This record gives sequence, structure tokens and C-alpha cells, in this order.
Amino acid sequence: MTMFKRIGRATLALLGGVLITAATAVPAGAAPVTPGTARPAAGCVLMMQQPDDLTRTIPVKQVCDATEIRASGAVALARYYTDADFGGYNQDVYGYYGTCDKEGYTFSTGDYWSHNLSSYRVFPTCFWSTISTYWGTTRYGTAGDSSYVGDTWNDNTYTFRTWAR
Repeated sequence: MTMFKRIGRATLALLGGVLITAATAVPAGAAPVTPGTARPAAGCVLMMQQPDDLTRTIPVKQVCDATEIRASGAVALARYYTDADFGGYNQDVYGYYGTCDKEGYTFSTGDYWSHNLSSYRVFPTCFWSTISTYWGTTRYGTAGDSSYVGDTWNDNTYTFRTWAR
């Protein structure tokens, strides 16, 4: 059985107990894109959806209609970046449930961002944050913005949690 894992711009394959690596060719300045996950269109934002119950991770959907965004009453919570130091392509994340409080928000990063998130900013009332991989590895207690999410989470983030002080 062959197992594949994408880490940044490299792919690791475990084939018969032997680890094989292969670099993925990416043009200079371009963000790596995992097959099947197209980069969101400019001007689109991620909007949190109503969860099935309050203990579950909130799913997100892409919204590109500025009128719908304004009319929704949603609040900006964070901005994701494809590169470290807040560089590259970016996209804002909005929530319908008011600004951050001590309970905060836990939401999925979405298909594109789960494979491309390298840094992020949180907006004014959101202060603390954690991120987790598909395997549950969590980065605890980041205060404020994160100029680099770390090697374990770079291009490998499944959930994002943020809350107020």
C-alpha cells in the first residue's frame, strides 16, 4: 500500500517501507495548489455557516457577492495568507454570531486554505488562536497575529479557533 502526504511544496510517499520524496514544481511567487482545490476568486470571503450543534466545528462557505456580505451582518474575524509574514494571496473570514468573546469560534479552514495557510491575522476583538491539523495536532495559545504557523501546520491546517482575552 502506498501512502502519500503533501508537505508544502514536497510530496512524501511511503512505498514498501521506503520513504520517497518528490518536489513539486511551482512557478516563483505562485502559491502551491493541491489538486481539486482552486484558489478562491478575488473579492470573495469565507462565511461561517450554522453548525448542526454548538459543539461541532463550524463549516465555512465562499461568498463572492458584496451585497450579500454587507446584508448578512457578519463580522470580520481573521485574514488567512498563503505565505509567511502575511504575504501572498489572502482571504478574510467572517462570522454571523458577533465579535469574538471568551467562548470564541472554532471553524474549518475550507478546502483551499487547509492546504495553503501559512500565516494569519486576527481582527480586534479576537486575540488568542489555535490551529489543528487533520490528525489533531494542535498549536496552542498564539497571542494575536501569527507571521508563520510553523512547519507542522504550514499548508496543513484543518481547523482554526479564535477567542477574546
